Parts: sequence; structure tokens; C-alpha cells
Amino acid sequence: MKFDLFVNLFDEARRPYRTVVDELLAVTQQVEELGFDTIWTGEHHFGGEGYDIQPNPIMNLLYLAQHTERIRLGIAAVVLPAWHPLRLAEDLAILDHLSNGRVEVGIARGITDRELSNLNSTRVERRFGQASRQMFKETLDIVRASWTEESLQWDGQYYTFPAGASPTATRRGIRATRNGDPRRASTSA
Repeated sequence: MKFDLFVNLFDEARRPYRTVVDELLAVTQQVEELGFDTIWTGEHHFGGEGYDIQPNPIMNLLYLAQHTERIRLGIAAVVLPAWHPLRLAEDLAILDHLSNGRVEVGIARGITDRELSNLNSTRVERRFGQASRQMFKETLDIVRASWTEESLQWDGQYYTFPAGASPTATRRGIRATRNGDPRRASTSA
């Protein structure tokens, strides 16, 4: 049996963000010492109320990776429509490399219109169900392709990339999986 911990960053007192992240580090080091397998964080933007203040989980997990040795580092979940697909593929690959392969990634379409309408230029909000699903799927397909194809060329509904767009840093080590099994990988939203 494996034990993981999901930590939702929040701070109603509006302390400096570094204080909140240092608390996350302390919790992570403690659960690593206790033998937990993975620490999970989410991704949320514009949490002016003090809840869900995790605008860049990749950066925070890189910080945790520098100060831990064994515990796996999970994002539950990366909000695909909020990211440029090639940038996301690069950032996740670099995080995985710099953490010595300890990254776990969940993916999502996003939950609040406030986040999505402010972070993507196409204004594909969750309430626009079909468009949101299409952008989610296209972003996921591009991320996967950039991790598996030697030279990526893409001409899709939301993104177009000329030949040779595959990010160099993504060519080693990351495999798309579903529940840890690459044979079960799926692009369903």
C-alpha cells in the first residue's frame, strides 16, 4: 500500500508567499521522513480570497525537489488550457530531469472561468463544454507528441507549429501514462 498527501496551499492571512511555500517544504520533508510516497499540490490562479494560491506548481515542486531526496512530486492537476503546450512540455520535462525522475502529473480542463478566461487568449472557458474539451485534447496531444516525436509539426484548431518544434529538453525520460501504465495512456477528457 502506498500513502500520498495532497496539500492545498491557502493563506487567508495574506502572509508573504515565501512563508506559505516554506510551510509546504516543511510538510513535504516531514512526510518524506515518515515514508509517504508522493506529495501532491494543485494549480489555481487568482485566489484573491486566500484559497488555492498555487499559480505555478511546477516552480514550487522544483523548490521541493531541491530539498528532498526520495518523495515523488505530484501535480493534481495541471490545467491544460491555461498553458502553452510546448512551454508546458518543456517545463514538466525539466522538472522531471532536475528531480531525478520523481514527477507525477495529473491533468485537468480547469474548474473556474476566472482562471481560464484570464489565462488563454481564445477564451475557452469550461462552460463552453465542447470547445473546452477540444482545447484540452489538443494541448494534451501536443504535449505527448513533443515528448515522443523527434520533430514535431502541428497544424491544429488552436495551435500551429512548423516542423522542428519539438523541445530538446523533452526528448529523454518522460512517458505518457495512465495510472502509471503507459499501455493505458489515453487522451480522453
